[in-house]
Amino acid sequence: MKVAIFDSGVGGLTVLRTAMQQMPDIEYFYYADLDNVPYGNKDKEMVNKLTFHAADQIIDMGVDAIVLACNTATSISADLLRKRYDLPIIGMEPAVKPAVMNSSGKRVLVLATELTIKESKLKNLIDRLEASDKVDLMPMSELVDLAEEMDFEGDRVQSLLKKKFNGIDLSVYKTVVLGCTHFIYYRKIIEKHFNYLIDVIDGNLGTVNHLERTLIGLGYKKERGKSKKSVKYYVSGKRVASSTFEGYMAYLEKHNI
Repeated sequence: MKVAIFDSGVGGLTVLRTAMQQMPDIEYFYYADLDNVPYGNKDKEMVNKLTFHAADQIIDMGVDAIVLACNTATSISADLLRKRYDLPIIGMEPAVKPAVMNSSGKRVLVLATELTIKESKLKNLIDRLEASDKVDLMPMSELVDLAEEMDFEGDRVQSLLKKKFNGIDLSVYKTVVLGCTHFIYYRKIIEKHFNYLIDVIDGNLGTVNHLERTLIGLGYKKERGKSKKSVKYYVSGKRVASSTFEGYMAYLEKHNI
């Protein structure tokens, strides 16, 4: 089976890595819209335009399912894409539910892009969980740009986190939710900033589990022990060499993210 994983940039590589670990016998297509990254600071109309343009190109690749490995694209475009295309569209959902369930009376901090925070999808999720009095939202779109530049531990990252977190009482939180796939590169450094006293979670595994269940419904049977298939990489519709993303994948591997 063939699965496309789409993101505005390199954040979706974290989803690709999780998917390849869980289902190595799938043929993957990774599509990064690097010509237009980031999506989180654009208006809804532009995000829809870019996402639909990418989806049209991905459909022509003959895939069986598309993973929107971008929380912003999911919150803005997922429902519209599902109405337009007759194949599974798997979106990202911030791991707010498990965070609230395991909060132990403490608060939950959700980090996301400005557009994801503004949209009703995240608010509706929090309302369904009756957790509006337990969940705080913090925009952290700057991390998207830093991730695209492969700046994962530099002075700019440290300064940003210090600026964002120093004004809040970190002790009131039990869980930090990474509501953008780009933020996952910073899991370890965020844990360190909270003195390793909090859980930092994301929606990747839940998304990949959803993908696997969907593919099983389409007839997929996991072939144990089968060697990994190669991944085809695309940047804004143009096929590129795997070396384009080697550094990012190596960082995720090295730090077991």
